[in-house]
Amino acid sequence: MANKTVILAMINKAYVDGDKTMLDLFLDGFWVGEGTRGLLDHLLLVAVDQTSLERCKFLHLHCYKLETEGVDFSGEKMYLSEDFMKMMWRRTLFLGEVLKKGYSFIFTDIDIMWLRNPLPRLSLNQSVDLQITTDDFNGDEWSQSNHINTGFYMIKSNNKTIRLFEMWYAQRNNSNGLKEQDVLDGMMKDGVFRDLGVTARFLDSLYFSGFCKESKDFKVVTTVHTTCCRSIHAKVADLTVVLHDWLRFKNSPTNETSTFQWSSHIASAGCWGPGEQVLYASLCHTDIVYCRGGSVFPRVPGHEGVGVGEDVTSLKEGDLVIPTYVGECGECENCLSGRSNLCRKYPIIHNGLMPDGTSRICSTWTEYMVATANYLVKIDPRASMADASFISCGFSTGYGAAWKEGKVEKGSRVAVQGLGPVGLGVLVGARIQGATRIIGIDIIERKCELGKAFGTTDFINPSESDKTISQLVKELTEGEGVDYSFECTGNMNMINEALQATKVGKGMLTVVGAGKNVPVQIDFMTLIAGRTMIGSIFGGIKVQSDIPVIVEKCTNKASSIR
Repeated sequence: MANKTVILAMINKAYVDGDKTMLDLFLDGFWVGEGTRGLLDHLLLVAVDQTSLERCKFLHLHCYKLETEGVDFSGEKMYLSEDFMKMMWRRTLFLGEVLKKGYSFIFTDIDIMWLRNPLPRLSLNQSVDLQITTDDFNGDEWSQSNHINTGFYMIKSNNKTIRLFEMWYAQRNNSNGLKEQDVLDGMMKDGVFRDLGVTARFLDSLYFSGFCKESKDFKVVTTVHTTCCRSIHAKVADLTVVLHDWLRFKNSPTNETSTFQWSSHIASAGCWGPGEQVLYASLCHTDIVYCRGGSVFPRVPGHEGVGVGEDVTSLKEGDLVIPTYVGECGECENCLSGRSNLCRKYPIIHNGLMPDGTSRICSTWTEYMVATANYLVKIDPRASMADASFISCGFSTGYGAAWKEGKVEKGSRVAVQGLGPVGLGVLVGARIQGATRIIGIDIIERKCELGKAFGTTDFINPSESDKTISQLVKELTEGEGVDYSFECTGNMNMINEALQATKVGKGMLTVVGAGKNVPVQIDFMTLIAGRTMIGSIFGGIKVQSDIPVIVEKCTNKASSIR
């Protein structure tokens, strides 16, 4: 290896515990790989706790104890948990410090098996600063549209890369829930690499593969990464299969190697099967109704969330998706209309069953769920996952009501009854549409400041007045009322007040918050005085077409969810 270049890997207690550990399997790869045994002399294991340090020393390896400022990194850190994120950012800080000391390095995750020496596959071109693996290689090793994977990369120490790591680590507190890998990917796509002059080469997944992918060419595969397993126990099982397959390949007759296949990763217990891993889930008022006995049991609640998909054809494995309760076929009359969706082929799911009538866990209040691809929407991986979970129902319902159903016009006046997630979505939608007067209405006083953050110009707490809501609204609008009114409380007794708060001759009421299926009495004279009342399901948005637009606006801060 080049002078002042080292191989780095991080370990903790969870990686060294057990009869056969992650560390054992990682080292086995070096011992049985092609041209890899000598690389152990260049490997430095960075231990984040005393147990892993002692194990490293017992194996007579090169070891370094990383101080973690009182943070316990010894146990297993589940993917995207708070402790997982802290550990990834601490790793980023440490690796940046290594660069500052003048050392170039190859970083490798412990759940990667080195089956061949990777150096022949890494460019010796001095102008290349970073060579990194990808989640989904697009065929062009210089294209920054590749999605990087920080599990394996080689980086040179120079002023450019040192500055890159400083800027990368500086975003840890403003990452919007993104893991460090996605932050770096976003920086690249935002032009930071270009501005710093960092030259990046993306490694072909034919050689630096993920084991979740279909079978690779055994004659050229260099590393195998257990990206498809969600726990250390599963990763150990998976790497054991990898090692077994590799030894079978090495011992097989030459005429058999051209057709040699990996064993299925699904056979390794605990690895992801067909379905969707739920990363974040939100609470909707509908869920509260169910929890209060509004439906029969057994039931797994939850329909707001965001996760990663697998085993579908319209999406690729690992895509970040939002599940929705209504689909979009793009072919039926409603989907082809310019106004609303309410797909006839993929309607609202009421019974919790799959289209074929079979039962799966298809709700978001669980670690894994199964969903038909037509009810999933791919979103920008840079989006905040915590925020994106709200977009799958409540926020989009309100946002779309102002955007798609009410079609709020620039310069208009708007009143919104109920400032929960749906009502807040209406506020943002009305503001984006150009409304100049936005009146928020709620009986909870603290919603006043919350409403201002989302776009209100005025706030009414009807519990503090003897007057009706419509009277209070008209006092703020020179006695005329508003152009658009949105009822988001779900209290059907409030519909007449919301309607009467609109202008005679042109006022429009959009009923967004639906309670139980009960009859509603409408003041007929109020309605025929030139006013319009419409109902809204999911804000009238087309899920496949419009949700990515909403996510993009939130990602670029045109809209705010928090």
